[in-house]
Amino acid sequence: QRDTARSNALWKNLKAVKEGRAKDVSDETWYLGLGVTSAGLVLDDLRADLVK
Repeated sequence: QRDTARSNALWKNLKAVKEGRAKDVSDETWYLGLGVTSAGLVLDDLRADLVK
């Protein structure tokens, strides 16, 4: 499904994608994860990608 999304014209025209700022994230954590543990993992991902 990820390849399908990436080949979509809408995806390709997103500013973040054009500028190389789109990030891959874990489906299990970001979309299927529930609760405090997954929330912590999402924050860890954000911190790794946004804090330099």
